[in-house]
Amino acid sequence: MRIIKATADRLNDLAELFDAYRQHYEQTPDVPGAYEFLAERLRLNDSVIFSLKTWEKC
Repeated sequence: MRIIKATADRLNDLAELFDAYRQHYEQTPDVPGAYEFLAERLRLNDSVIFSLKTWEKC
């Protein structure tokens, strides 16, 4: 496992994860809205987002 800093090239995966988080708190599903929200946060340097990347040994 490793922790990586999110960049714009990871936004599709992060938007789905963030949308699932929102749905947990009974918000309406909105992956495009989650994408735009995260993209704006990164573009404005308003947030730093980290994610955990896992892999399996072959």
